[in-house]
Amino acid sequence: MHFLIKCFFFRSIADPCLYIMRFANKLEFGEKTHEVSMTAQRLVQRMKKDSIHTGRRPSGLCGAALLLAARMHEYNRTPMDVVRIVKIHESTLRKRLLEFGDTPSSALTLEEFMAVDLEAEQDPPAFKMARKRDKERIQKIAENEAEFTALQREIDAQLEKDFRKSNKKVADLRGDNLEMTATSDFIHQSTLDVINECLTEQVEEEEDDVPVQGIGPDIEAMCEPERRESVVDTGSLLEEEEQMGEDLVNLEDVDDDEINGYILSEEEARMKHQKVE
Repeated sequence: MHFLIKCFFFRSIADPCLYIMRFANKLEFGEKTHEVSMTAQRLVQRMKKDSIHTGRRPSGLCGAALLLAARMHEYNRTPMDVVRIVKIHESTLRKRLLEFGDTPSSALTLEEFMAVDLEAEQDPPAFKMARKRDKERIQKIAENEAEFTALQREIDAQLEKDFRKSNKKVADLRGDNLEMTATSDFIHQSTLDVINECLTEQVEEEEDDVPVQGIGPDIEAMCEPERRESVVDTGSLLEEEEQMGEDLVNLEDVDDDEINGYILSEEEARMKHQKVE
């Protein structure tokens, strides 16, 4: 704003103190009109030091200063009374009062305010609002970052938990594989042992079946060789006779006609020969 005024883009705004006496007379303060106007002028000067007047119309500052001065001197003037005289909107008047309430001068009493002039100056209200919004934005970002950090920690913890579970499953699978390998080796070795035992027992049985060399024949067999041969020959003859008896065909019951029935005639022999060809 100051830059635009110096560059002659805008004319300098009139001093709000020029309007205070006129508005004070219209508000009817009586004998204390001068005291109220002087207090209002000091309030306007304080507002100018605290940069409240920058970018503001003089009527808004005059209305806020007159309302505060009237309350300081125990005059009950409402915001609507000031709005009707100064010709501003009620929201504008309330904004000027809130802006002055954010300054350290608002905490002083009437005697302190009239006697003490604070050297510290405040930043413009728009700058304060921008700084406040920036702080809120930074605080919100910090809160979101804290939430994000907490969420990141939870995600990392869950990933670590899943990783441990996967490692445990892999270890269990490896243990099962080792156990299965050991079991297979044990079964294979046991099978080989059983096969070897079976082969060993079979070899021992074959060795036991081999006749012992050096033992002589039976004395009874040596003394009676003829009797043994006769017994063997008799048994074999009986078996041959029984076999021949079974093989012989009983032809006594067969007559000539039945035998002729088995013989083909010349006609039957010729037909059979043709079928074969």
